[in-house]
Amino acid sequence: MKDTNSGAILPVEPHEAEWNLDVLEGLFDFYFVQPAKDQAKIAALNAKLAAAGKPPVKQ
Repeated sequence: MKDTNSGAILPVEPHEAEWNLDVLEGLFDFYFVQPAKDQAKIAALNAKLAAAGKPPVKQ
């Protein structure tokens, strides 16, 4: 970030950098990890439904 008056770059505090990394990790989890986990759960449920002779879950 820059100072609005002097234009100097402001130092970053350690907790700010850690917070940014936590947010980034949460975004990766939301966009990449969770959809894969959800697909695995749906596939397992559809396998059970198929074994019972019922139609699969619509996505």
